[in-house]
Amino acid sequence: MPIANENEMIRIIREKAGLSQEEFCEGICSKQALSSIENGKSGVSPITFEKFVARANMNVKPFPCFADERDYDCYMDLHRADFLIDSWQFDSAYIELEKVENSNFSDNRFYYQKWLMLNCRILVLSEKYNNKRVSDLILEALRVTYPEFKQDLPKIKMLSSIEIELLSMLADAYIGMGENALASELIEYLEEYLKKIKISAVALFMHSSCVGYLKEKLHLINNDYETLLDHSNKWYKNAVIHHRSIPIFRFASMNAIALYKTGSINEAITMFKEVLAAGSLINSVFVNKCLDYIKVYTDISLTEFDDIIYKQVNFTPQKIKTRYAARLKAGVYSTLDDKIIKYGGILKLLRNRRGLSASKVYTGLCSKSMYSKVENDKALPSVILAKALLERVGITENLFDFFGNDKEFKFLDLKERSASLSIFDKEKAKSIIEEMKSLDISDDKLVNQEIQLISNIFAPNSKIKTEKFLSIIEETQKDFSFEELGSPLTNTEFTIVQHYIRGLFKTNNEDSIGQGIDICLRLIKYYESLDYDITQYRVNLPMLYMIVAPNLLKKGKIYELENIFLKCKTELMQNHVYIKASIIFYWLMHKYTLHSDPDLVKEIRSNCYGLKLFIKNDMVFQSVKNKVKSIGIQLT
Repeated sequence: MPIANENEMIRIIREKAGLSQEEFCEGICSKQALSSIENGKSGVSPITFEKFVARANMNVKPFPCFADERDYDCYMDLHRADFLIDSWQFDSAYIELEKVENSNFSDNRFYYQKWLMLNCRILVLSEKYNNKRVSDLILEALRVTYPEFKQDLPKIKMLSSIEIELLSMLADAYIGMGENALASELIEYLEEYLKKIKISAVALFMHSSCVGYLKEKLHLINNDYETLLDHSNKWYKNAVIHHRSIPIFRFASMNAIALYKTGSINEAITMFKEVLAAGSLINSVFVNKCLDYIKVYTDISLTEFDDIIYKQVNFTPQKIKTRYAARLKAGVYSTLDDKIIKYGGILKLLRNRRGLSASKVYTGLCSKSMYSKVENDKALPSVILAKALLERVGITENLFDFFGNDKEFKFLDLKERSASLSIFDKEKAKSIIEEMKSLDISDDKLVNQEIQLISNIFAPNSKIKTEKFLSIIEETQKDFSFEELGSPLTNTEFTIVQHYIRGLFKTNNEDSIGQGIDICLRLIKYYESLDYDITQYRVNLPMLYMIVAPNLLKKGKIYELENIFLKCKTELMQNHVYIKASIIFYWLMHKYTLHSDPDLVKEIRSNCYGLKLFIKNDMVFQSVKNKVKSIGIQLT
């Protein structure tokens, strides 16, 4: 069944939510504009689409349709800035934010609102801001959608993710100004709101963790150290599960303060060491905040940290020039405009930007004639095919959603659930496979490929299992060869390749390990040549680095290992502290076997402390301690 277009999706979302047109478009556009959208006479930018979804309280991502190329670039630039800020790469984020500003926010006030929010996030994370100035910026951003918004408790029915974050930062600014009663009221409001909102699990965690951190600030102000200790410990462990550095640094620091205040001095010093070492590893400005916490809330001498490497980070926030938001539009445009980029237009735009032939995109996924119709907006693909085609042209993150039939929705839900399974969840995997088969759509090659992949992942380890991965990828990549990659890999294809490589390494056969290393290095070179997709930084490259590093050490390929180590020292790996620290650990241990330099010992110890902060399993870290102990290095 073809996907529904954005106009149908918006109407379906509103009707499912049981909202009138007046309720649905409040703070977004006029009722007349919404009527025009639902009737297919007007389209909406994805960021405007997100506003509508928030009003309906639904966990749905936008449909990929843009007013023009500038609209697309603005959306993606803000997405990249969001990722870079979460990776503590503020200077790089400013470059993306400057692009958005120079495009005049694509004449869309909701891009301006997100731009303001991201600028405020940099200020809040850097801890270099005037609380009154930030609160004024936040209020301006909130008034983009709610012009009558006041500083007291908001009486808003539904909030977007952008508005939730703005309110969290507003509460933070209130705490900074000593307005603790206002902050407490706002925190309580957000806590209750987050209990009823329908958003992704990751987004819910990030919003909840921001509110949790604000509560901990109030516990600290009120000298309620026992509550702070319990609260921060729970949140820290939860943050480690999600592998998000911002909440990890925040809650670990609060936990260290609480440990100190409740008499566990040595444990507090160890926790502070972990935060300082991990923060320095990725050049995070939170190192500065951690040092402030130590100075203000403890009597710990900085000489306690002489056995690790840490450094303060110099960062100067940029000045924010505000605009008159009322002059910007709502991201609603006429469908008669010839600049509109619909789903097919996105495929064509990105295919041309990457220099791909059409056959590189559709081969193995659909026929040439079908793809031609899709790219020229004469036909719409199924939900499953729509996602796969976007992945081929470079949008491998799950940025967009499509409405199709119930079977396709169910399949995608099962696919997402399977991705979170561990190797020990064989019964759950079996159940998911059976449910997928019962949908009776396994004649679709993409569905069949996914079913085969999950089945093989949970099959007993063997050479046959490893080789089976190659036959699975040929469902969509006929005559697949690592010597010369044909079509770009979809997410499923990358997962298949990753498991094939892991299978080669598990054999302990010299030739197989050598083959796995060769494939990994080829794929690394391929992904490093791309500069269009955040997923390569967030998932693909870090995963390949992590898989290949210990095997390079095992095979004595020191030159290649050093190259991987040097890549981990760049901004590329800022979002992956655990993987970065692990690879650096392999390299430093190798260097120590060549010469036992005192500075190297300090570097190894620092790396281990940074690694420990992101490991929730003490047994896993014990193996690290044993390795460094074997060369005479003690960790507290």
